[in-house]
Amino acid sequence: MPSISLIIPVYNEAENIRSLHKEICEVMRERGYSFELLFIDDHSTDQTASIIADIVKNDSNVRGFRLLRNTKKSGALQLGLQEAKGDVLITLDGDMQDDPHEIPKLLEAIHSGADVAIGWRKEREDTVGKLIPSAVINRLTNWILGQQLHDMNSGFKAFRRETVHCMSFQGSLFRFLPHLLQIEGFNVQEIPIHHRRRQCGASKFSLRHRLRSLFDLGTVYFLSKYGDRPMHFFGAIGLCIFAAGLACSGYLFMLWIQGMGVGNRPLLMLAILLLIIGVQVVSIGFIGELLLYLRQRNNSSVPKKML
Repeated sequence: MPSISLIIPVYNEAENIRSLHKEICEVMRERGYSFELLFIDDHSTDQTASIIADIVKNDSNVRGFRLLRNTKKSGALQLGLQEAKGDVLITLDGDMQDDPHEIPKLLEAIHSGADVAIGWRKEREDTVGKLIPSAVINRLTNWILGQQLHDMNSGFKAFRRETVHCMSFQGSLFRFLPHLLQIEGFNVQEIPIHHRRRQCGASKFSLRHRLRSLFDLGTVYFLSKYGDRPMHFFGAIGLCIFAAGLACSGYLFMLWIQGMGVGNRPLLMLAILLLIIGVQVVSIGFIGELLLYLRQRNNSSVPKKML
């Protein structure tokens, strides 16, 4: 069984795959590492799949997979991490910008005690259109989550196998894996690496993907703060809304006591609406707590007593 698994999700990278395969193999064999190489084709529309198939036929260390639909990298990463057999899992992009000669640095960090080693592209060779959005989302994420990571979007990472069961690939949450794993208590380290300019192919960067990351950041914040206590979130919001409904109702009740008509006041409808919404939001918290309890009970071991 290989001790190191290299996972490379690719999409329309036909011009880079052979060169990347050759360079990785040279580095790994020069160092004497036991390894396997997994190419995951995220439903490319060029010759990527056929090139991977040809490489697989000629190199027993390589395995290839093709997804039946495009998953914007998340499905490719998930499949690669599930299929990997190594004790250390390394992911890198297929655009040749991640330098395989930096792999030993990440492995050294793992062997020194890190659970996750991130390749920090300190001198990043990218266009301004990629650098600015990436810097913004990095700083915003650090500020909201209270962490200090410089390059969470780097695709060049190394993981211990035991971290895989804590990874989430829903939506684009894979972009926040370093933060999520750090929240779970894993030791996450950033290692400065050499980053190269793209020579072949076209960038898959999309500003729309970065905007979607803002919504995913909200999900990460909720999961990190209230994932194990949803009632604290929904209960507080629901009680505030219900209290506003009660205040409006109390005001209308005082007017009614004084003999003033309240039946045709818009405030009455607002008070009823706030009371109903408040109860519903609190109910969502109860449902969340129930689902969390059932999941934990189903995952727990059979109760036992020492004799």
